[in-house]
Amino acid sequence: MTKPIFLLGAYDRFNYGDLLFPIIVEKALRSRNSSLQFAAHALVESDLSEFGAVKTLPIRALFKPGYVPEGSTVIVAGGGVLGSSWHAMNMNLSVGLKTSLLYYAAKFLGVRAINELSRYRFGSPSPWPWIIDPDHLPPGVKVIYNSVGGSYLARLPVMERDQIILALSRASYISVRDQATKSLLAPMDQNDNVKLVPDSAVVMSDLFPITWLTQHVEPSTNEFLNRPKKYFCFQMWNGWQASRIDELAVVLDDLAEEINATPLLLPIGRAQGHEDHIGLTQLCGLMKSDAILPKANISIFDIMHLIANSSLFIGTSLHGAVTSESYSVPHLGLEDVIKLQHYRESWEIEGQDQCTGIEKLISQSKKVLAIPQEARDENRDRLLAATRDNFDNIAAAIAAEV
Repeated sequence: MTKPIFLLGAYDRFNYGDLLFPIIVEKALRSRNSSLQFAAHALVESDLSEFGAVKTLPIRALFKPGYVPEGSTVIVAGGGVLGSSWHAMNMNLSVGLKTSLLYYAAKFLGVRAINELSRYRFGSPSPWPWIIDPDHLPPGVKVIYNSVGGSYLARLPVMERDQIILALSRASYISVRDQATKSLLAPMDQNDNVKLVPDSAVVMSDLFPITWLTQHVEPSTNEFLNRPKKYFCFQMWNGWQASRIDELAVVLDDLAEEINATPLLLPIGRAQGHEDHIGLTQLCGLMKSDAILPKANISIFDIMHLIANSSLFIGTSLHGAVTSESYSVPHLGLEDVIKLQHYRESWEIEGQDQCTGIEKLISQSKKVLAIPQEARDENRDRLLAATRDNFDNIAAAIAAEV
């Protein structure tokens, strides 16, 4: 007898980490219980399968009478979801004129009004996109949160944060990916109900070993990897240190020379609000070394393969760092990204646990490269073990009687 599982998250826009979650959660849980049947839901219906992603159904379907059967489970499958607003999520789905209209509507009508209009558009009863109160679902439906982050929670008014905590307290199981989020949820954590675990995407090397990736990426990716010269990955969201991009180009050229590696400028998030490709294209035009910018339509598995085989990853992306952890690649975070800093402080080894700016980029890169490979391998094994335990707990929560 099959057991329905409904996955929920921002899987309807191209952001590497978000697109990974439903794939990884389904694959990990199906290996523990083959009777589970999965459906992925995002804000809207989408089909990004050409990039390796799953197709999604709209969130409004979850709240239609009879759609979610009693005894099934809804899993918020990961990401920095706690405290996200409807308006922000609506903006991330917007392009061109629609983005400007939403911006000015919020300016003149107020964010609260646009939040409500956005919530109505997507058809959810919840005040927050990724917070599912079991009271909004049929009796006996479990709600589970898998290694979620809450970097937005600290910015919310105390009253709103308390409302979110109340809704979360009704979940059947909740795990979070960093100590800062766990601390914010202290009011519901007296009995250690909130489990601190690594980001679930760290198991990707278990699920997608290098041999598998080699067979599932574009020929051009494998051709690049077969070049004799080593390379390092650099990634940033559009706008990171925008006023200093000329200086950044010089520093990356110098780093390429220092470590004798080709710079690969790797866009990981192409959705509104990330748009890595825009800033990296500008950066590539300023660099004098043999920097390479991949074509825009590479898949999430091409991205994974390129990071997994690099000599160093540098970036603002949390899931670029998580991919590096999973495949034991030296990596360095860039400053001014709160969720990345919180995660590194929670799970990284000394030397890779802090983020850096342009001034120290070369010295910190060399410091990271000097860390013994054995230390990275041990940390990877520790994170994989903790994440496997988390999936064991989720499988047990799904199977438990209500």
